[in-house]
Amino acid sequence: MKAKRRYRAFPALFVLVLAMTLIGVVPSGAAAADPSCTPHFQLTGTAVVEKSSVASDETVRITYTLTPSGSPPPPRPSRQPADIALVLDVSGSMNYGVYNQRPQTGEDTRLLALKKASKRLLDKIQAANAGDRVGLIKFSTTASVESQLTTNYGDIRNKINNFYANGYTNIDHGLTLAEEMLRNSPQNRMRVAILLTDGYANYYTDNKDGKAKYDESKARQEALADADSMKNRNIVVYTIALAQPGSQDVDLNLLQQIAQKTGGKMYQAGDTSELESVFEAITEEIQSNGTITSTVVRQPLPNGFSLSGDNPSTVRLENGVVVIDVLGSFVYPFGPGSEKTVTVSLTPPPGSGNYTLTDAVVRYLDDCGQVREVNIKLGASVQVYVRAVDRYGNTYVGEADGTVTRYRAGDGAAQWRIPASGTGGVRDIWFEDADPGDGIADDTIVAVRYHNGDVKRWTLTPTAPSLQLTDGAGGQILSSGWHLGPGKVTAISGSAGRLPPETQYLNEDFRANYIAGYQYRINGGVWTNWMPGRPVALPDGSVTVEARAVTNAIAGFPIGGNAYRQTVLLDSTPPQVAFQFDIPKPADDGRITVVATEDSSPVTRIRVWLDDASSPSLVVDASGIQQNGNVYTASFRLSDVYPDASARWGWHRIRVEATSTGGSAQAGPGLFVVNPGPQGSLVALDPSSPGSPSDKPVLVEVRTSHPVTPRFNQPGFRVVEMYYAVSTQSDAARLQPGDWHKLNALKFRVTTAPGQTRGTYYVFLRLVDDDGVTITLPTPLRVDLDYNQKRY
Repeated sequence: MKAKRRYRAFPALFVLVLAMTLIGVVPSGAAAADPSCTPHFQLTGTAVVEKSSVASDETVRITYTLTPSGSPPPPRPSRQPADIALVLDVSGSMNYGVYNQRPQTGEDTRLLALKKASKRLLDKIQAANAGDRVGLIKFSTTASVESQLTTNYGDIRNKINNFYANGYTNIDHGLTLAEEMLRNSPQNRMRVAILLTDGYANYYTDNKDGKAKYDESKARQEALADADSMKNRNIVVYTIALAQPGSQDVDLNLLQQIAQKTGGKMYQAGDTSELESVFEAITEEIQSNGTITSTVVRQPLPNGFSLSGDNPSTVRLENGVVVIDVLGSFVYPFGPGSEKTVTVSLTPPPGSGNYTLTDAVVRYLDDCGQVREVNIKLGASVQVYVRAVDRYGNTYVGEADGTVTRYRAGDGAAQWRIPASGTGGVRDIWFEDADPGDGIADDTIVAVRYHNGDVKRWTLTPTAPSLQLTDGAGGQILSSGWHLGPGKVTAISGSAGRLPPETQYLNEDFRANYIAGYQYRINGGVWTNWMPGRPVALPDGSVTVEARAVTNAIAGFPIGGNAYRQTVLLDSTPPQVAFQFDIPKPADDGRITVVATEDSSPVTRIRVWLDDASSPSLVVDASGIQQNGNVYTASFRLSDVYPDASARWGWHRIRVEATSTGGSAQAGPGLFVVNPGPQGSLVALDPSSPGSPSDKPVLVEVRTSHPVTPRFNQPGFRVVEMYYAVSTQSDAARLQPGDWHKLNALKFRVTTAPGQTRGTYYVFLRLVDDDGVTITLPTPLRVDLDYNQKRY
């Protein structure tokens, strides 16, 4: 056989904490103090405040470290009883030999080594005669409770001897059952679990469906979670790796962490003898009788502080004092890892302020059961400031003296600081939008409320700039109304910051580098960067120009400030103009209408030139112009210009002009004619005597003329047809169409009607010119005939 090897112990780095609810006095279940007992152990403590300066929305954390010390006590006739849960591996690998996978002759299997060594453990527990109870749990693919806590150690031996090996390794389930077995143990009993395994955790039990599942990573995580839970219930777990030194068959790291988390130790045993020694060492640990228990830390709070929501149930507030129940006992022997650390999380009051933390008091029962107290020096102050972060990541810090400082997103560079006095410090900081109605959240207004109730608001965006617009003639547009186009934006300037005068600028972000440029937009379009020296043309019509400054200081990218807005009316196009005539035939007058069309500015003047006059023959201002939509008209009669009718007859040349803000436009020259019709007369050439009847037919001559003579390269009009009618009636209205006869000569004779020798006759003349105008002379020629006076 191989020589026996000494077992090796691995001290835990953390001490188990008991899951008891302590209230700062000796618990009712504890034994009374022995007045003859001399204490050998004591506690000392330190406290560390995580941060001396915190935001009002942060947590103030104080960590207390309690360290036991003292010399070992002399042996005592009795000790605190223990409840011990044996959690034993019966997976298939427990059939392997302690030295070889296939057991050699005379070599114990791992399961047999367990059975033999467990007898030694149970014998030692029984010999202690301390009233210890033992429970039994086995695990492989799943775990099961083989015996609840009992003092029938023989029954436990028999059950272990009946174990057989099979399946995988579900450490999670074994520890879960051990916790359930020990969690309700009385406070005056130590709670101990002894975990033995020869392999790696590869199965875990799903809490949702209770089924065992294979997943090595998850199995390991669940086993460590079990250890955390057992620690909170004051269960010390001793772990045993049943493997040879250097073996890769067992997860030593996992066993070490479980022991450390719960305040136990890890052991390794390679054969039956070593396992017996390990069990004996564990019983000696349990036999140790020196403890410090019922430890409570009491920390007075400054006014306004409260407990935050992330404290465990062992922390509570009593009349302004935080009471922290330190779970578990300090069990001798003391060494590295024996100290206990507890942390309390506090919520500072709203707003800024400076607060002093007074010393904490630790109260505990020493190893004689006597109540002891010791102070933990803090001597610390906590400065609470108000912190707000805008949507761009910039941080605003409000101090107890009322100062507000802004820190840039990203690198945290301080940009500005605004001091305040007489405000009692900053209570709150929040952000508002420049235009709540536009639906855009921009956080460009910083609002600060102080402890005295005052509220101040600081706008971070630039002021509105000035805007220079020029008209089509280059003049600056300073008034409303219509202006000659095309207009231009020629300058944008003048924006500045709006922080208060007392602002202290800590870099150039809000000072020299504040204005990054200017932007403009036309008629609500897209904001466009303004390029100095490059005027922007404006369209005709009603044009709204907006301009604003942009700054990168607020968000690291351009944000626009207040906009300056100006609306102008521009017209760069003159109206369209034409003229219309209303001149009948024949006529000695006519109506002329000037028609102008203008889509922008109104037509304000119409001028008319007739017959090449050097100055306007007629001027119509806005009051005389009729408007219908975009159509403007002005009408006049030719007689308004030429009162004399003869001046109106004939050819005329016309030129018109319409004027709006966009300019003037002309139409013409155009020609029109006023044709009163041909003129004529009838003359009796040979009456017998003037005023007396003629004794023979009368020779009548037609004499004609036309008032429309050649002009402006236009021909004059002439008579092209002549008609006469002879009637005994002087009224031309009585004539019938058949009474008219065409004349082909300028002379003709008038005689009596057939069968008549005398009578008075009226001769009518009708003339037609080559313009199609027909004129009937209004006064007929009277001819008196009497043939009876003389025959021929």
